[in-house]
Amino acid sequence: MTTSPLVRFGFFAAVLFLVSPFAAHAAEPPACLVGVVTKDTGKVFTQGTVPVQKGELVYVLWVSANGITAVNAVGSYIAPSGFVREMINTTTTYTYRFFSGGTEVVCSATLEVAAPVVVPEGPTTLRVSNVPLLSGGVAYPGASVPVAYVQVVNTGKNATTLRGFWIEQNGSASVSSVIGLTTIDDKGGLRGATGGTPGATPFVGRKALAPTEAVFAPGQMRLFTVRATMAPVLSAYRNTQLNIDVTGIETSAAVTGSFPIRGTTWVLQ
Repeated sequence: MTTSPLVRFGFFAAVLFLVSPFAAHAAEPPACLVGVVTKDTGKVFTQGTVPVQKGELVYVLWVSANGITAVNAVGSYIAPSGFVREMINTTTTYTYRFFSGGTEVVCSATLEVAAPVVVPEGPTTLRVSNVPLLSGGVAYPGASVPVAYVQVVNTGKNATTLRGFWIEQNGSASVSSVIGLTTIDDKGGLRGATGGTPGATPFVGRKALAPTEAVFAPGQMRLFTVRATMAPVLSAYRNTQLNIDVTGIETSAAVTGSFPIRGTTWVLQ
């Protein structure tokens, strides 16, 4: 059974709680522990390397027993225990130094971005389906709201690239109310964006492409959220509805699935 990141985070938080009381014994030499929690695996260690995917969200946690003061890799003072939440795009080493009574101890963790596996692209099929987990609501100026949640599976024997989702606004709101589109995958990584600045118009007519450069290995499944960024001023569109459907995908692969995939409904305010 796979343990969720929150459960693993809770476990390490318990470690922090149990170790921290020993800090009162300043006569003892300092000791430290570094932990890493990723979406797919959790590890606790004092020295080591954890492989991560580019764009993956991780927690890096540290704790010291008997450490009076502590600094990070750039020499800034930090609390003797704590954590950071980071999106990792390049191999990064996190180093923490703890001091007590003239004694120093160093703990570090290296998050190593794995080299992408190159799989030859060729004829294959992408199966696209709706995942009805999102709900709409009220959209306010400047907000980024999820408008579609889509599952994509490569059912063939070759790799292929998904370059984007074709969408259409079928609600009563003007497409000018949307200034940007983004796609985010189930790893929490931003996979594509267009527009996003005041005055941008990603729609042509009532249609637009929400870009995504995602390579699918044979048999791979991913979940994507398409989000719309609202204009900074929506007073001209108040009480109109944004209802964006996915009408197709941009890819060289064959596509199966029922379109349109109905999106959520947002009332603009």
